[in-house]
Amino acid sequence: MLNALLAAAWFGLWAWRRHRRRNAWRREAIAALDALSGRDAAARLVDMAILLRRVVRGRLGESVASLDGEAWLELLDRCFDTRWFTRGDGRLFGPALYRRGVTASIDIDAVQAGLRSQLKRLPTQRTAQLPSPAPSGLADVAGS
Repeated sequence: MLNALLAAAWFGLWAWRRHRRRNAWRREAIAALDALSGRDAAARLVDMAILLRRVVRGRLGESVASLDGEAWLELLDRCFDTRWFTRGDGRLFGPALYRRGVTASIDIDAVQAGLRSQLKRLPTQRTAQLPSPAPSGLADVAGS
């Protein structure tokens, strides 16, 4: 009986430590996001975008580094299993990020809270699919 209790305790400790290790990136990302509070809105938005890129590249690899615009937002929606990036405040992390004066008309605290919520619910495993490459012939059209 004591052996079974010790084995269960050891297994529980092992599972807890594994969970903590596998989610360390999430705690680090949320801590970095929280550290941005109180900064200038424009700088905070850029820093949130950099953090978001770092998280997604860490999960999916360098092949997503070149994505931008709607393709980037769609990948974020798939990765986070949401529509926040294509239909919500997360749209700011697409082409809107580069518009002059974009922060004048947004609630940066709400955007930061939304991103924090997305990071908290992001699955531990790599769940998003990488975008498929453009079929040959279309790559030239897409690039022009």
